[in-house]
Amino acid sequence: GKTYLVMGPPSCGKTSLLKAVAGMLKPSGEGGKIEYNGISKKDEPGMVLQNIVSYVGQLDNHAAFLTVQETFDFAANCRIGTATTSKDSGGNENDLSENLTIDGLDLAVCRDTYVGDANNRGVSGGQRRRVTVGEMMVGQNPVACADEISTGLDAAVTYDISSSIVNFAKAAGTTRLVSLLQPGPETFSLFDEVILLAEGRLIYTGPIDEVVDYFASLGYKQPNTMDVADFLQSVATPDGATMFHADESPMDEHYSASSFAEAFQKSSRHDTILTELSSPTGGRWSNTQLDSIDEENPDGDDENISNAIPEEIKDQ
Repeated sequence: GKTYLVMGPPSCGKTSLLKAVAGMLKPSGEGGKIEYNGISKKDEPGMVLQNIVSYVGQLDNHAAFLTVQETFDFAANCRIGTATTSKDSGGNENDLSENLTIDGLDLAVCRDTYVGDANNRGVSGGQRRRVTVGEMMVGQNPVACADEISTGLDAAVTYDISSSIVNFAKAAGTTRLVSLLQPGPETFSLFDEVILLAEGRLIYTGPIDEVVDYFASLGYKQPNTMDVADFLQSVATPDGATMFHADESPMDEHYSASSFAEAFQKSSRHDTILTELSSPTGGRWSNTQLDSIDEENPDGDDENISNAIPEEIKDQ
């Protein structure tokens, strides 16, 4: 299970990227395709992206007069196709998935409370955000995209929700992409890799512990008074010029977004990514496989897993 933090200044394309991965963008006519472990919607029209990728938006849209438990029951019925509720399921695996999600997001205390909305009293704002994240985690899609989950939340709640997402992903061996505008250092350190965007261009993607050294090779030094997340947030903006040292850079002036993108495309990290993409790994897309994954070894053994489309993601 791997978790990616998507970052960049406002209007850099974070939401567009996540919606593209989730198959929610309309084709622009520019061409190209998005592949999921070597399989694309164009090549396999029978693929149902909603069975592969879930998307958590920035707004909390719920039925105000459903309780937290009823909201998760409804989500499970819609996503997994069951017709049971937690009261009559008899402890099936869907019910277990719901309970693990509710407990993991610290929602057990308000399980039987109305979700509510701006006009009707219910759970708190932080709890409502956890419900939004949790209902999309029911069923454990192989990939999930969460867009600006910190909207309206303080740093502590953002950390708790991000920690839950990361822990679920590692236990189940799934992939999670989370975009945050200004994550705190504790939240930033939870993730495995960072995807950094600027003006719609990819300027870095790779392990979090390598990102500072990468930008140092371009002549950008992280100030002692700034944490890594703030540094990355600023490096591709006009403020990044104050951190640029021409005597330690291949360039004579502050990089533009296009220059950053070109530099990354010439980097060894970019070459590594292309090599990895040329050899897609086996996908775990069935609930049975997810339930049997060892939490201590979420990567498991991909030796005998086929690239063929699993039945779970075909048209039903």
